[in-house]
Amino acid sequence: IVQTHLPTRGFLLKEAWLLDGVVYKKGACTYLQPRKKKRPLLETDIEIAQAALYATASGIEYFGQWLIDDCVTYSLAQVYGALVTTDKKMSNHGLAYEQCFGMHPYRLESAYFKELVVFDDVGQNENKRQRFRDLKHKNACRHRREAASWRIYFAWAIRCIETFEK
Repeated sequence: IVQTHLPTRGFLLKEAWLLDGVVYKKGACTYLQPRKKKRPLLETDIEIAQAALYATASGIEYFGQWLIDDCVTYSLAQVYGALVTTDKKMSNHGLAYEQCFGMHPYRLESAYFKELVVFDDVGQNENKRQRFRDLKHKNACRHRREAASWRIYFAWAIRCIETFEK
């Protein structure tokens, strides 16, 4: 049996808007987070020529989804322009992971994009598996001194395990 996984796809949106957590392109929109205001302010002072939106609605809402979806898409998106996400406040725990992984996104409430790349990165294809391994390596390198007593599970959680002798 041969199993194939969905490919990672990127879509180029020309003349798109991010307004209060919602991406607009002509008559279409997608919600990344619930609006803060009933009606978004339809103007912005921020204009970005080329950007890549690495964030997902579930990743913005849930830490675990952010870790397994948005963090791996971030590394893919780096070559497509300024890395952007919404301005939703991150937890201190999430900020620590961002620092560990070398992530420095622009957090925006609103912006106009001449070109915005968005991703469909749900398939567990070989490229995504490699990006998981790269993040695991970044996390492991950060804790190299404690490597004798620490183990990495899955790709993310580091837990101290006592050594038991027989």
